[in-house]
Amino acid sequence: MGLLGSPLFHWALVALIVVVALGQATRSEGFVALPLGVPVAEQHANYLQITEGPLFRECHTGVLLEAVKIDRNYTAGGVSYGPTPLVTASRGGIEIASGEVHPNSPLRVGPLMIHMYALGPASTPPPQYPEGAAFGRVFVASLHSSAAHAASHLQACPL
Repeated sequence: MGLLGSPLFHWALVALIVVVALGQATRSEGFVALPLGVPVAEQHANYLQITEGPLFRECHTGVLLEAVKIDRNYTAGGVSYGPTPLVTASRGGIEIASGEVHPNSPLRVGPLMIHMYALGPASTPPPQYPEGAAFGRVFVASLHSSAAHAASHLQACPL
């Protein structure tokens, strides 16, 4: 490589920095409370806290997320994970993904990655939740989304 090695290496570093910067600019992450048995749409108003990159452009999926049940002593492969919610995701009344969400095991739904953040009692219902819903136990999910990935799944969010 000799003569081309150093410039090639440095241009590769520049490309890596640009890709990382674009990734950060087109993503969002935040926390959504999912009361047990209550479907909650993945939209800006339902986040308890949200951080969006400047190029995210409100590319929320609108997917309905629901904590269907909570297994207090979830065990898989001989490993105990403790309290673990079963989360389903649906669009248009059709379930598109489902799975137990526990440490190091997020549920992936298109551009979303749903991580377990906290589990506990709810004091007051967050905004945009159905009136009269029971808010006994709440699973707080940490959601990460990429606008670039969302654009490949949604017509309403072009980049």
